[in-house]
Amino acid sequence: MSHPRLAAVVLASLTTAGCVADEPSLGESTQEIVGGTATQVTTVPWQVSLQDANGHFCGGTIVTPTWIVTAAHCVADGAPTKIVAGISRLSQSATGQTRAVKRVISYPGYTDPSVGKDAALIELTTPLTLDANVKVIRPLNAASPAALTAPGVMTTVSGWGMTTEGGTALPDQLQSVQVPIVALSAANTAYNMTLTEDQLPAGLATGGKDSCQGDSGGPLVVMAEGEYAFAGIVSWGEGCARANLPGLYGRVTSFAKWMDGYAGGPPVAAAGADLAVKPGTRVSLDASASADTGFGVIATYSWKQISGASVTLDNAAAKQASFTAPGALGTIELELTVADEGGATSTDRVVVTISATGTGGTGTGTGGGNGEGDGLDGGDVVGGCSAHTGGSGPALLLLVGMLLIRRRARR
Repeated sequence: MSHPRLAAVVLASLTTAGCVADEPSLGESTQEIVGGTATQVTTVPWQVSLQDANGHFCGGTIVTPTWIVTAAHCVADGAPTKIVAGISRLSQSATGQTRAVKRVISYPGYTDPSVGKDAALIELTTPLTLDANVKVIRPLNAASPAALTAPGVMTTVSGWGMTTEGGTALPDQLQSVQVPIVALSAANTAYNMTLTEDQLPAGLATGGKDSCQGDSGGPLVVMAEGEYAFAGIVSWGEGCARANLPGLYGRVTSFAKWMDGYAGGPPVAAAGADLAVKPGTRVSLDASASADTGFGVIATYSWKQISGASVTLDNAAAKQASFTAPGALGTIELELTVADEGGATSTDRVVVTISATGTGGTGTGTGGGNGEGDGLDGGDVVGGCSAHTGGSGPALLLLVGMLLIRRRARR
């Protein structure tokens, strides 16, 4: 029988949920998780414990100081009483950062881990304090290179789940394990079913290493450009650490746009540094320094002239635009507007001075660089974790009797 990876020792009625932000790293030593190692929270500072009156029952991941990501099956019976961050041992819960839950938002359409959509957001009543033990981790999004989650890429999974299949007691010490990503087609064959595209399989063909009950909702992370990135949510699997039966994880890239609508920050427009050019110079504008401070991607770019002698903008709807400086001396001001997938926008402006002493004449002036956005709609230009609410969230799905479903998740 397959299992949602949720701790069977804890099932209670709950009522609301919250989320949070943090960013850790990985590993240590001594056999646990299943086939993993004892780990300090400073290695995985984004890890949190979801708890109720009976203690730990699921994990979660800090994506902003106020928002936590977990599995939908972890909160199907209600919200956790609290989340605890910054601890390496469950017995240290009283000394960690404890936060109450404001609300829980499950991914629309979730019914069962085996058919995907196993993701949920928890909003905290008060933000976490970021320090060496509590950090946010940035989720992968639709623009992230596919190579980061390609078959064979090594991942790290952490949590306080069972250290053996069928175990009856959770470990006190936080554990982590490294397992490679498996092709979805191979997992389809292994499970004799068609898994949804929002599921990410990971595990060893020989078995022996895996997440297990109690790890549900926790993070699977990968290395991206020298930093760890959030790639998967512990979801379910057939037993734990069995040969040729990889664990299944919610694919974070499938949920990033939805997450961004609640927990993400605004985009940041960067039109580049001001320029001084000679008449007739071909001027290049570059918005490459623009970025999304949340979990989404910049979907559109738009350049327009605000003032000065009229010019013809080429590629005004692209990241890079250009125009030819007019013969008359003076200044031209241009505005860049960027929008993310959710429609949030911000603007920045660049001034081009046409001068006899400017650069160019036969060459090209460039407007790319480190210009900062100055017209943000809500949130800081440089960002870590400004939270906002994106409209009315989907209704929380309250699902009863998770332990009785045919494919039990890893809670």
